[in-house]
Amino acid sequence: RTAILHAISHDLRSPLTAITTAASALRAPSLSAMERVELIDVIDSESVRLAKLVDDLLDLSKIQAGAVVPRADWCDLHDVVASAAAQLRAEHPIEFVLPVELPLVRADAAQLERVFSNLLENAVKFSPEHAAVRVSGGVGAGRVTVRVTDRGRGIPSQHRAHVFEPFFRGRGTTGSGSGLGLAICRGFVEANGGRILLQTDNAEGTSFA
Repeated sequence: RTAILHAISHDLRSPLTAITTAASALRAPSLSAMERVELIDVIDSESVRLAKLVDDLLDLSKIQAGAVVPRADWCDLHDVVASAAAQLRAEHPIEFVLPVELPLVRADAAQLERVFSNLLENAVKFSPEHAAVRVSGGVGAGRVTVRVTDRGRGIPSQHRAHVFEPFFRGRGTTGSGSGLGLAICRGFVEANGGRILLQTDNAEGTSFA
C-alpha cells in the first residue's frame, strides 16, 4: 500500500505537472510557432507516459489478484518480438539472432508482446547509445527460451533478488520508469506457464530470459 501511494504521489505527479505547466504556457500570446510545437510535444509525450503508468498499475492489480486470464493460441515468437520492438519510441540498434527454427509456443501473444516490450525498453534505457541490444534464444530441456541482453552496467548483487518486485528500481535510475515493468513481465510470463530469470554481470550487462 505504501509503494502504491508513493507511485501516485510521485510517479503520477511528475507527468501531470509537466502537462499542466505546458498547457498553461500555451496561453501566452507571445509564443512563437516553434515554441507552441515544443509545448504540444511535451503534452503529447507526457500524456503517453501517464497513460502507460495507469495501464501498468491496472495490470499489476490484475496480476496480484490472480485475475490474469491468458487467451492462449499458437504464436510465432519471431513475430511477437518484432512487434514489441516496433513499439519502441527511442531509436536504438537491436540485434536479432533468434534461431529460424524456433518452434511455435502456445500462449497469449498480446501478453508476451507486452513482456518483450518492457524488456526491450529496459535494455535500451540501460545500454550505451551505440551498443546494440541483443535478442537471442534457443530450445532445450523441453522449453523455448528468448533472451534480451543489454550492454549497460550490471545489477548489483544485493539488488538481484528484488528486481521483480513492484516499484523496485534496481539500477538506481531516476528516469521515467515506474519500477513496475519487470513485475508485470513476471506476472504475464508465469500466467502463461513460463518463467523469467535474471542473468547479470556487473561488467558485461544484464540478460532476462
